[in-house]
Amino acid sequence: MNGSHYPILAACVAGTQGTILELGCGEGSTPMLHYMATVQAREVLSVDTDAKWIERFAGYKCDRHRFEIVPPQPDVTLCLQYQREKAWREWKGIEACERWGLAFVDCAPGEARWELMIRLAHRATIVIAHDSEMDYKAGGNYQYEKAIPHFKYVSEWRRWRPYTIILSNFVETLIEKCDTIWRPE
Repeated sequence: MNGSHYPILAACVAGTQGTILELGCGEGSTPMLHYMATVQAREVLSVDTDAKWIERFAGYKCDRHRFEIVPPQPDVTLCLQYQREKAWREWKGIEACERWGLAFVDCAPGEARWELMIRLAHRATIVIAHDSEMDYKAGGNYQYEKAIPHFKYVSEWRRWRPYTIILSNFVETLIEKCDTIWRPE
């Protein structure tokens, strides 16, 4: 189901404070984060490695909603996917905020997500990552299992596929009493 992450993303935005970080712009997440943050008088930073995604949402740019491109550096030894992975790995913007209220990780390529999640483990109150199923029927092998041990609280929203994982070292995640809950052993 497209948008399977909307309910839990909205709940986490409503349940947190502080600046929102969106890694990877999206048709649903970028407008939703924009409007929810506007109502709550919060700031949003949306980041992408693809200028087309940044351009698509240029109309949302304002004092409270900033956009940043992390351009891949041309490297003839790497295909575009690996150039983008490398750009995410080298992006220093995560350190721009002492504590993000919420970080939503849904960037491409998905293989870059687990490293970003680890870098956010002690910098974001809640980290949400889309496409978390580990049987890979709905998506790729994004290796989230590498990030999970870096968090004290881990839940997974499994109402619809693709699943969404919610992680935190600061607060018990918001779906502990909702729906099916998955916890790593």
